[in-house]
Amino acid sequence: MTMQIPKIDSRSAEDIADKVKQNADIAAAKNNALAEALVSIFARYCEIIIERLNKVPEKNYHAFLNELGVFRNPPLAAVAPLTFKPVKHSADLAIVVPQFTKVTAPASPGETTQVVFETDRILNLTLAKLYKIVMLDTISDRYNSYNIDSGGDTINSAVFTGVKPIEHVLYIGLNKPLLAGKLSTLHLLITTEFSLSQANDTQLEWKIENGSGGELIMPEIDTSNALRRSGELIFKDLPEWTASALGNHVQYWLSCRLISRLGISTEQPQANSYLKLPSIQGIKLSGISSITAAKVDYAFANHLPLDLSKDFFPFGKYPKFSDVLYLSCRSVWQLGNTVCINIKLTNPASAKHEPPITRVNQEGSAVIQWEFWNGAGWESLICNDTSQGFTEDGTVTFCIPSASQSTQINGIDSEWLRVRLISGNYGHEASFLVIGSDQGGLGFNYQAATLAPPAIESISLNSVNNISPTTPDVIMVLNDFELEIIDLAQNKYFTPFRRGRTPSQILYCGLKAANPKLLAGHYLDLFFRISHNSAHLAYRGQQQSIVLSWQYWNGKTWQVCKIIDETQSLNCTGLVSLLVPEDLATWHETSLAENEPIFWIRAVLLAGEYQSKPILQQVLINTVMATQMTTLSNEILGSGNGDSTQIFYSARTPILGELRLEIREQQIPSAAELASICESEGAEAVTYFHDAQGQIEGIWVRWHEVKDFLSSGNSDRHFIVDRLSGEIRFGDGINGMLPPLGANNIRLQSYKTGGGSSGNKPENSITKLQSSVPWVDSALNLVAAAGGEDQEEWRSVYARGSTMLRHRDRAVTVEDYEDLALTASREVARAKCFPLLDLASNSPYTKQAGVISLVVIPGNKQAMPKPGFDLLRRVWVFLDQKRDQNAGLIILGPDYLRINLEISLVPAGEADITSDCLQRVERFLHPITGGNNAQGWEFGQIPHESDFIALLAGVTGVESVKSVCMSMEEERTGLLNSNVFLVCSGQHKIYLSS
Repeated sequence: MTMQIPKIDSRSAEDIADKVKQNADIAAAKNNALAEALVSIFARYCEIIIERLNKVPEKNYHAFLNELGVFRNPPLAAVAPLTFKPVKHSADLAIVVPQFTKVTAPASPGETTQVVFETDRILNLTLAKLYKIVMLDTISDRYNSYNIDSGGDTINSAVFTGVKPIEHVLYIGLNKPLLAGKLSTLHLLITTEFSLSQANDTQLEWKIENGSGGELIMPEIDTSNALRRSGELIFKDLPEWTASALGNHVQYWLSCRLISRLGISTEQPQANSYLKLPSIQGIKLSGISSITAAKVDYAFANHLPLDLSKDFFPFGKYPKFSDVLYLSCRSVWQLGNTVCINIKLTNPASAKHEPPITRVNQEGSAVIQWEFWNGAGWESLICNDTSQGFTEDGTVTFCIPSASQSTQINGIDSEWLRVRLISGNYGHEASFLVIGSDQGGLGFNYQAATLAPPAIESISLNSVNNISPTTPDVIMVLNDFELEIIDLAQNKYFTPFRRGRTPSQILYCGLKAANPKLLAGHYLDLFFRISHNSAHLAYRGQQQSIVLSWQYWNGKTWQVCKIIDETQSLNCTGLVSLLVPEDLATWHETSLAENEPIFWIRAVLLAGEYQSKPILQQVLINTVMATQMTTLSNEILGSGNGDSTQIFYSARTPILGELRLEIREQQIPSAAELASICESEGAEAVTYFHDAQGQIEGIWVRWHEVKDFLSSGNSDRHFIVDRLSGEIRFGDGINGMLPPLGANNIRLQSYKTGGGSSGNKPENSITKLQSSVPWVDSALNLVAAAGGEDQEEWRSVYARGSTMLRHRDRAVTVEDYEDLALTASREVARAKCFPLLDLASNSPYTKQAGVISLVVIPGNKQAMPKPGFDLLRRVWVFLDQKRDQNAGLIILGPDYLRINLEISLVPAGEADITSDCLQRVERFLHPITGGNNAQGWEFGQIPHESDFIALLAGVTGVESVKSVCMSMEEERTGLLNSNVFLVCSGQHKIYLSS
């Protein structure tokens, strides 16, 4: 209860004036204005003296509290994560944002100055960007994946959990010569280690992968019973395949996905025995590969290119001996293929209808020869030519020999066929035959032209390849997003679909880095914004059992990396700083990166279980924490004169956090003293300064701050400070050492000032760099600043001082726990202790020996104030140092009883009074600031309907309250009978009637 400071004299100026008039005989001067004025002036001066006199008890009480070590707390500084953005074209630069970099937010309405935030430490800025966040739970076989575009994307998902089923895929890789085109039939022979006789409830999905999602195929025959025993799968009429990359392998991929979920064994939840499929010992493929009506890529008549989109003469219009037709079609030119060339002539000799040009001449018995290049020369092919040397529509069939090689024709490197006219002709041109003397004299006989060369209307190729049973070139399995190459030469068998070797929960962070070399050797800062949605969030002090292992991929394995974790194992908002190793490498053996060069860092949950699952809201890179304060350095306070009553003041107030005070001493302390100073204050607590000749002239020594001098000896370098006023005092030579004599020998080496509720700036408002930082483009708070509070009110100081006399900083009684909880954090508005109850258990209202539940309520304006995990943890840690360790302490938030109202009002006029009444009800039901006295509600206290009638009757515009119907809604079953609840505002309906 807040102490009321007594007043020595409570009279006002009016009371004194009346008393003066009563005691003095001024009746004759009743109408004298001068006399009235003198009395009023005298009364006012007396009132001023009384006001000052009434402050004496308050000042005495302040001094009394100070002697007890109770001081008024200074403001609290708001904290915000600041995300820095480098300038463009800085990929080859190492960019550093120095500690104490200042970024300001514009002044809010009513403020006169900008709010300054300082970075808490150095930030190594990088062009690395977050690419993807993946949360994997191999136990439930689920995952969640989030693509990060701008860095400020909201995730809002519980860590290490998922809703999407994890893919389990078997990939069978085939090389290019084996699959030259379209497979008309594919036989897949599977050999398993053993067979399963149970009913088949396994669903598989077969696909031909083509780099864009693949095409589904269904086996017409499956004697393997979905890979449950040795057997054969036969696929027909498969779509055409294209090669695609998987990991670092480019193959023609046949995939088999597990559609049904993996079974879970309750007896052996971490053993591979619960997997539904047996292990595979071998895979063989065979079938028929065919290409139909493939177009010729290139064609030349001798050395002239041919336009195959229209009719053409293969040997020209005037063919002669050794004329050549060159043909190239890469798609069918594969080892062992049977090729059939379909030839349709424009002018076949036996055409049923008269062709547009003269029928090809067969009388010359033209003979053509098909040849291939064997690497050294052109070699004849063994062909079956039904086109009769290009004189009829027909086909040319042959097998591509193994000696076939590519060569260059007319500048084009390819596999070529050469068709050469080796004998005969297609007729002759017109000519004159000389008539000899033996025929009666000399003369000429005209011979009409019979030349009719072949013209080809279209030419296409078919290819058929009988694939002998062969082993796949590559076998890979995908489980838990990890690609694993299966080497059957070393492993007798493998299990295609399984969980991780050790079921675990993993959080992956994928990064894109323009220059990863600049990351090596520096800390990479990742800001994790964490919340908790649990209605029964509690802290038992056992979160240390949660063990996370932060790892990186080095190109071969996952290695543990050095970290600084401020998130309490992802339990609360903060930074995780990872020291980037030299061997950080991209992870190709995964399906997460989608064949992009991504660097992966992951957190693996090794041990422990979260009492409340944290909710991951955001992950930010290039982010550092900044505090709303200004750091001042090397401020001279004054000179030591040997007076024990000497007082010094800092130039700026209030003083926040740690301050470092140094005094220049002419006499060098002893070695033992120096060792003691450095041990308590750090290695930088002693600084020597030298004269012009380089000799040690003196020493700056850091002194130690204490609350009081009660335990200080005459040689202890101690001082006390009032952080609100900036007042600094030293000892008197008996309790605490006097500062040595010297001019300007006392200084504040560094201290911080700032704080207050003005620092609670909204997101995207802290944007202005006070000074330019090389290669830094901008700064921004993607998360709102929070935690700023004004200096403590006196009534809080009085209450804290009064309770301190009782608990003496030790938690023994119920009241001690409640009082100390208010001291643990200024965020705590109220606290209530319930001994012998574990309110966070499944039996919250059953008495249990050896447990204490402490309910803390934060002071915010929410209808149902709930503490966050970080607040619960801080209160627990604070109380843990002051309590009996034999009792189990649980810190948790309150359970609420929602009050729902249906109200019928009669308005006094036509004005809308609904919103005013609703606001009045909500304020009245607020658990912290509601109630009849605006001091909140007690635990287990329930308002009456008559309270609302009286409340609403006072609202302007309400003529009368006809009825109030109240109902209650428990946040937890059995809450109403437990008396461990607070009321809060629920759903209300207000009706207006006449």
